[in-house]
Amino acid sequence: MRNLIERNSVADSVDSFVSAISHARAEAIRRGLPVTLCRSINAATSATPACSADPAWEAGWMAFVDLDGDGTFESIHGDSLLRVQGALNKSGGIRQGTYASLRFRPTGTLKNGASTFIFKSPSNNESLQRGVCVGFVGRVRLISGTESCSS
Repeated sequence: MRNLIERNSVADSVDSFVSAISHARAEAIRRGLPVTLCRSINAATSATPACSADPAWEAGWMAFVDLDGDGTFESIHGDSLLRVQGALNKSGGIRQGTYASLRFRPTGTLKNGASTFIFKSPSNNESLQRGVCVGFVGRVRLISGTESCSS
């Protein structure tokens, strides 16, 4: 029963994240403007959310139109918030070491390159881990936690 609960928790986290990536990419294409999806520890609780250098994506994230393309949310410069996600409390963590954000060009491609995210179960059971591969063209692919995005 515990494995089922943890598997569902990982699946919920992956679904939320993939939805946020897809939404950010689609908005960049639809608006013809750069959009950034970044880690944020206060996205769901602050009137002025900010991107975070904290490596913990499970703390939450935010997506915003990034008019100047600098990866920083600045509402005073016309950036507009698109979506926020608060902390994933039932998560075992999200491991990703390459970038603090995903920055989409108006074409939907990534400005900062491909990235891999590994969603861990609360008990760190490797068989329950899931991976999210985000390719340079902005497309998402799901893998088991033991696979590689390059395979």
